[in-house]
Amino acid sequence: PPPVGSRPYWQLWGFDTAMRVRNALWRPRFTMYYRTFRLPDVLRDLEAAGFAVELAALEPLSRRADGSPRCRLVTAHRR
Repeated sequence: PPPVGSRPYWQLWGFDTAMRVRNALWRPRFTMYYRTFRLPDVLRDLEAAGFAVELAALEPLSRRADGSPRCRLVTAHRR
């Protein structure tokens, strides 16, 4: 994640807020959450709730210096 207080931090914070407002007003068929959880925590919670979880690296967004994906898509389906 970007450093707290940096421009990218505030851009992501604004996007997160807009999506939460959208989800509250529009009530889409599915709900998207952004940056509200640590990945290991959400994987554990989804699997415990009966979801099959898949991760996909979003390669066009590149990789970090350590080789890990900069961004991943989490997809969960009811078993």
